[in-house]
Amino acid sequence: MHRVDRDIHGDGLVIFIRNDICFHVMTRFNMDLSSFRTESKTLKVKINRSWFALAGIYKPPNIPKSQWKFELSAILDAAKTISNDVIFLDDLNCDMMEPNKPPMNGRDLSDLQDIYNLKNTITSPARITKTSKTLLDLILANNKKPILSSGVVDVQISDHSLVFTILRLSAPRLQSRKIYARNYKNFNSDIFFEDLQNAPFHVMDVFDDVDDKLFAFESLYLDIINEHAPIKKFHARGNQVPFMTEQWRKSIR
Repeated sequence: MHRVDRDIHGDGLVIFIRNDICFHVMTRFNMDLSSFRTESKTLKVKINRSWFALAGIYKPPNIPKSQWKFELSAILDAAKTISNDVIFLDDLNCDMMEPNKPPMNGRDLSDLQDIYNLKNTITSPARITKTSKTLLDLILANNKKPILSSGVVDVQISDHSLVFTILRLSAPRLQSRKIYARNYKNFNSDIFFEDLQNAPFHVMDVFDDVDDKLFAFESLYLDIINEHAPIKKFHARGNQVPFMTEQWRKSIR
C-alpha cells in the first residue's frame, strides 16, 4: 500500500499493489510535485518483461483552472519520463459525459489528452444520481494494445462506482512457501504447566552474567515447549489468501 495522505487541499490517494510484483515508487522528478494541490502517486511497474508507469491522480474540485492544467501537465510529463507506456487512474472532477458543459473542464481535459496522446478507456458514467450521470473517474492510457477490457462496476458502497481495466499481461504466479509453526494438536495445558513448575529454573542462580541466565532459562523452557507443542513445517500454497476460510474452501469444492 502506498498513500498520499489527505491535507487541507484534497481527499488523499492510496495505491494497493501485490507484494510479489516488481515496482518502484517514483519520488524524484525534474519538478517538485509534492507542493501541487493536484495529488498524485507514481509507480514504475514491471510485469513479465514489460515496464510501464502507473499513476494515481486526484484533482480537488476547487482548484483554479489555470493551476490544475499546469499541475496536471507537469504530472503527465513526469510520468512519461519513466516509461513509454503510461496508465493514469484519475478522479479529476472533469465530467467527460458532457465536456462542453460550463465551466468546460471536460473540454480542457480532452485537449490535454490530445496533447499527450492519451485515450480514455472508461466510457460509461461512473457516478449516477437521481438527477445526473457523470464520468469523473477515468483510466487514461497512451497505448491501448495491452488493455483487454475496461468498465464500470457499481459496488454499492460509494456514490462513485468502481472503474477497472484488465491488461493483456500475466502477473507472476505466487510461489508456495514453507511456514514453521507449533503443533498444538496433542497439547495439554495442565501437563504443560505441571512440567514448568517442576523444571529446575533455579539453576539460573549459579550464573552471574545476565546473558548466561537467559540462555539457561530459554534452554529449559524450549525443551518443555518442544515436547508438548513441537515445531512443524507446513507448506502454504501460492494461491493462499488471508481472507479464505475453511467454510469458503469447502463451499468452493
